[in-house]
Amino acid sequence: MFRIKYQNKEIDLEIGKAELHLWSSHVLENEKIGLFVNIEAKGKEVEMFDEDEQEKYQHYIKPRIYTEWLDIKPNQITNKDFRTLENLIVDFDKTGERNKTQGMIWNDESPGALYIDNHGLFEKVKIDFKHIDKGVFNVKLKGSTEYETPFDIETQIPLQIILKAYDNRETKENILTYFNEIFNESDFKIEWKYRDEDIFFTAKTKE
Repeated sequence: MFRIKYQNKEIDLEIGKAELHLWSSHVLENEKIGLFVNIEAKGKEVEMFDEDEQEKYQHYIKPRIYTEWLDIKPNQITNKDFRTLENLIVDFDKTGERNKTQGMIWNDESPGALYIDNHGLFEKVKIDFKHIDKGVFNVKLKGSTEYETPFDIETQIPLQIILKAYDNRETKENILTYFNEIFNESDFKIEWKYRDEDIFFTAKTKE
């Protein structure tokens, strides 16, 4: 479900792509790990109304909602069990009246944005995570943006862990040590890729 209210028009769209990553590009600085949610809708022609011209027109939109600037404490993954991510809480209100987090490293700035024709930062958002099965989480984002665009978006996304080391700053052993300190390796399928002096590690939950 990807539902928005845009220019006073309620619009439902199909979801085309969804990602849920925990990531780091500096594993030696192991006090945090990033949390990234990215959900993209399929493009759609929508009938809109031009108030100035007093006529209808077709407008193509392909919205995307995503998080930024969100990190979590590695010990939030209790007993190295990735399923405990569902205990995370993000409940943000720009007015400061309701900012509630659990397990987050966050300085109260807007935790993400909704892109339609431009990028609108969240004015309010509540993000819920619920583990369904085999590494798949039900992720729900509900709130509104600075351009007065309410949204209610929910889908199921498999978790991935993405770790990177650039220019030989860290080794393969550094990455594995970091990963095994936080996660249970037996829960994941691991893949390595290399490019010049860069290392890319991806762990996908086993089905």
